Amino acid sequence: MSLMPLAGLLLLATGAVAAPPHSHVLTPLKIQPIPTHFHGFEKFFSKYIPVLSEWDTTNGVQVVATKGVPDEKVERVANVLAQFLDNDADGWLDNPDVVLQMGKHGATMIMFADDDELEASGFDDIPGFDSQDVEGDETGSNRTLRAHLMTSEHVGRQHVCKNRRDLICDAPLEEVFHLVTDEGFAFAYPKQFATTPGSELAISMDQVIGNCGYSSVDNPFGRHTVFRFPNCTGGYHYDDDTCGYGCLATEYFHHFIASYNGEYPWGKPDMCPDSQGPSDEWELCAVTADGKLDRSRELLKRGDPDGFALITDSFYKVPLKMPDGNYTPRYVPPDSDLRAPHQRAVADMPLAAFGKIVLEGRARRAHRSRLAGKVMTSHVLV
Repeated sequence: MSLMPLAGLLLLATGAVAAPPHSHVLTPLKIQPIPTHFHGFEKFFSKYIPVLSEWDTTNGVQVVATKGVPDEKVERVANVLAQFLDNDADGWLDNPDVVLQMGKHGATMIMFADDDELEASGFDDIPGFDSQDVEGDETGSNRTLRAHLMTSEHVGRQHVCKNRRDLICDAPLEEVFHLVTDEGFAFAYPKQFATTPGSELAISMDQVIGNCGYSSVDNPFGRHTVFRFPNCTGGYHYDDDTCGYGCLATEYFHHFIASYNGEYPWGKPDMCPDSQGPSDEWELCAVTADGKLDRSRELLKRGDPDGFALITDSFYKVPLKMPDGNYTPRYVPPDSDLRAPHQRAVADMPLAAFGKIVLEGRARRAHRSRLAGKVMTSHVLV
């Protein structure tokens, strides 16, 4: 089950960022005029959707867009982001550690109409905000919000999943996921999900790359490696010398998820091997026209067993379900019988009632068991 009510029990070892006052996405996810003097974003963007509010020393999590981006496309990006943060749609943010880090880094999706507008804008990073861009022309209209009026022609044929015509397979599925992993998971669990050499994610990636080598010299071997694809046996081989090691790790994380959740098998067959030969970049997925993902997931488990164990570990709450762009949470109450007993007990304790947090009895044992065998490098329980 989701763990946001436990966020108040975890304090950052450095800075002691307090838990956010809102445990839910700020629905409805509708366009607002960008606030005046919004940290410099107002110079470039006119539209704004707060997904999570600002709290304490954080800068919130949001989507901003220029006036040239249609509203329904901005709303789709916000909905995809919400679905990655509350992947089981129970109304509670799935992983408080990830949410806190995203807010601390001001995780922001930025949208220009197209690459030309982006290049002409002169936009650079805003201090205190880590951003990821996705352009309007690579984003499908959010037809799921207006299903009775929309057809694939309105969405844009290029965005409809090839093997699941009821779903949209567009750039936000990748770019929003990058924001969540780079600004959330990598900071919350650096030993596991950092994009630097030696993390569990990076070690798993290196094993999948195998003897294919690296195209960029920005890798642990520097210039002492050769990119050998197609004369190699590895399952990941990215022929782009501008994509350094951190970039490769970020892309690898998404490749895995896209193969697991259906984005590639349903929507991007060119990312999976077929009768024409190996994919140019990633091979651990299988095209499926029947909607079943068993073959693709079996390829992942067999070809990347360490990565499979890490990314699907329920402790981390990595979002494994592909967003459809329609965030409709059911809001399971904190005291619902659907929640585990120790979660209900802990959830009802307000943070303000404690000078320091002390869990006793079954609640403490249950919480400790969650941390058993895990190294919480950025948090301490007091």
